[in-house]
Amino acid sequence: MAATQPPRTQLDEDDEQVEDEQFIDPNDVAEEVPLEGDTPMEEDEEEQADGTKEDEEIQIDENTIQHFEAHNGSVFCISAHPTQPLAASGGEDDLGYIWDVMHGEEVVKLTGHTDSISSIEWSFDGEMVATGGMDGRVRIWKRVGKQDWKTWTFLTELQGPDEITWLKWHPKGNVLLAGSNDATVWLWQLPSGNTMQVFAGHEGPVQAGGFTPD
Repeated sequence: MAATQPPRTQLDEDDEQVEDEQFIDPNDVAEEVPLEGDTPMEEDEEEQADGTKEDEEIQIDENTIQHFEAHNGSVFCISAHPTQPLAASGGEDDLGYIWDVMHGEEVVKLTGHTDSISSIEWSFDGEMVATGGMDGRVRIWKRVGKQDWKTWTFLTELQGPDEITWLKWHPKGNVLLAGSNDATVWLWQLPSGNTMQVFAGHEGPVQAGGFTPD
């Protein structure tokens, strides 16, 4: 009586395939030819806080008249002074700056926010500047003296809204309007900082607003 062969399995076939494969003997290699353009993979370069590579340089456009480099992160807002060669900026690093546009120098650093500054605006006469942040704070600085525009001091902090989305000064007076992520709009009198009005009614974040000319 003939013996019955067991059925072949996938494992048996795989073993046979391995046996059939032929490998190159290192002693048979005459010469190694490197592939063109094939470079060893390296670990990702470390990124800095502003998202740029550690060895990456900031490229300044040749058409640029002036530039400011103090921010350590994205710049979210900038505003030009109404009469003087000054600019104010705010950004991801929770800081604001007043700049000398002519020389590119920092005039003053505007501190006090605990989250990114999303809006920055000068008052109608340029005597005050306001910063609004994602921390819900609105901070006001004012010019000191009348001799020059290099000395500024902190005036007051306005609270009430949630995340600030925009700021707008009245075109003829020291009244400040602010839109918020919590669907409200706030109106303050400066320099006292008194709340004049809170406007509610929107059903979502207030993204823009302003005053009529008169």
